[in-house]
Amino acid sequence: MPANRDPRPSSVPTPTASDAGLPTAPTWASRDALPAFSPAPGVTVQVVAGGRLMTAWVRIEPDTALALHHHPHEQLGVVLEGAIAVTIAGETRPLTVGHAYAVPPGLVHGGVAGPHGCLVLESFTPPREDYLALAAAAAGQAGNA
Repeated sequence: MPANRDPRPSSVPTPTASDAGLPTAPTWASRDALPAFSPAPGVTVQVVAGGRLMTAWVRIEPDTALALHHHPHEQLGVVLEGAIAVTIAGETRPLTVGHAYAVPPGLVHGGVAGPHGCLVLESFTPPREDYLALAAAAAGQAGNA
């Protein structure tokens, strides 16, 4: 393929001015190589991000409560291991492996990990700047170790 040819299929729209500043190359990541950080006691997070989307592996220790909170990001989570009781807008549901949830921007939500903890894969749009900053700080500390 010639170097100047756009590798996207012709059915994919060409980037527009609103795409300015977004990555133009793919991002590849291995969870084992991503820096881990702890935004709250009992919670460990590793993230990979693109320009408009971020995915996080979130490990929550047994019986750890995640305080009710809200943020301007849309959030979607899938339970990969263990169990967690998730509360969204006052409704609590017990979730186990294979269950998923979606939180619209601004809705109050939180959770409590089960007795064996859990691993949840969460995606946010737009990316959470606080998590990106914590990941960058963790990467800097890992580089200095």
